[in-house]
Amino acid sequence: TATGADSQSSETSDSPAVDYPQQRRRPSVGPTPNGASDRERRLELELNQRVKELSELSAKYSRRKQRHREMVSRLRQYVLKENRELNSLLHSLNVKYRASEEELQKHQKYCRIQEITAINDIQ
Repeated sequence: TATGADSQSSETSDSPAVDYPQQRRRPSVGPTPNGASDRERRLELELNQRVKELSELSAKYSRRKQRHREMVSRLRQYVLKENRELNSLLHSLNVKYRASEEELQKHQKYCRIQEITAINDIQ
């Protein structure tokens, strides 16, 4: 267990020694500070431009999506209205058809009675 504690303490003491030098070296790495900052500025400008473009595209997409929703809503309302009108017309035609059928049956009955009467008159 003593060696385990030693290995743990050496690992914990090694790990900051490895991390800190890398962090300290980072700013001084690169050609010249001015060249690195120009590159960083250029990359930052490019990144900002892309963020702006994505933001514009997102806004455009949101507007298009909203217009699409509104159009679908209007189409649904139109279809519902047309369906109501068509159902009303269909109901009206069904009522007229039934009335015509009844009228036809009455007329056929009347014609049969006339035929029977005519046959009886002949006999």
